Amino acid sequence: MSDDASLRRMVYLFIKDVAETCNPDDVIIVTSCLTKDMTCDVDLYRGNALRVLVRIVDAAMLGTIERYVKQAVVDSSGQVDSAALVSASHLFESSPECAAVVRRWISETQEATTSPNEM
Repeated sequence: MSDDASLRRMVYLFIKDVAETCNPDDVIIVTSCLTKDMTCDVDLYRGNALRVLVRIVDAAMLGTIERYVKQAVVDSSGQVDSAALVSASHLFESSPECAAVVRRWISETQEATTSPNEM
């Protein structure tokens, strides 16, 4: 992807809007690209990738990104951990299967909400 933050943001918004109409097999390719963005050093990219990623994954794919979301919840960057907490809330409401996975993140969520880092 490009290093231009505005272009990346537009791509993230496009993916989020189009993903609901795509074939689930095609979403796997996008998921791997967004997962790569979640591991980069730029907080803006990590937060935005996380927001988009949780909108396009289903309960079956949630297990593959669970580790990244849990790491983001306890991240030292306020931008990343607040994006992770809001994304976890969206996942919790999306389906009972996703809610069961999100319930396992209670300790990380409590750690994030009691952290001295600003959100």
